[in-house]
Amino acid sequence: MTPSTPSVKRDIFLIISPNPLFAAHWSIWIPSIPQAEGEDLGKVLHVTGSPVTGFVHEVKRGYDMSTTRHAYSFIILGQIDSNLVVDVDLKDQVIFTADDDCEAPSIESIDAIEKLAFSVPAPKKTLRSASDNVNAPRPKIENCQNWIGHFVDLLVDEGILDANARTLLESAPKH
Repeated sequence: MTPSTPSVKRDIFLIISPNPLFAAHWSIWIPSIPQAEGEDLGKVLHVTGSPVTGFVHEVKRGYDMSTTRHAYSFIILGQIDSNLVVDVDLKDQVIFTADDDCEAPSIESIDAIEKLAFSVPAPKKTLRSASDNVNAPRPKIENCQNWIGHFVDLLVDEGILDANARTLLESAPKH
């Protein structure tokens, strides 16, 4: 029996982009390793859209956080095994994947973390117009924060993240 090689750990963060009027946008950020001096490259996983139109998954591989033009803050959610994440050399590669009736092209996940992220359905259209059926049950409005919550729950359930990540999400800024 050979001793197992310990896997290198890497940080996983919640990115919070505040908004005083609407819900803050939440994303997952996994920095690439190794980082060159002054680099801030990594992978962003999130859903984009709105409760009016529905959401689609988005992955930004090789994304340079230093190019982000809006305000944001980080909360470290924990550490994951490096073998779950594949880093790419490309910068600013934005790729969408389709959800149901969305027209964005589908893509294949390149690593286990993307596969898990894409397995969590993006929120569907949950707001309806005043002309819609008023007798229909009131829908639960879902957004990117709900999706991040479901994704983190999956990572905890799979033993990838510590359960403390759920507590950190609960205390994260919502606006």
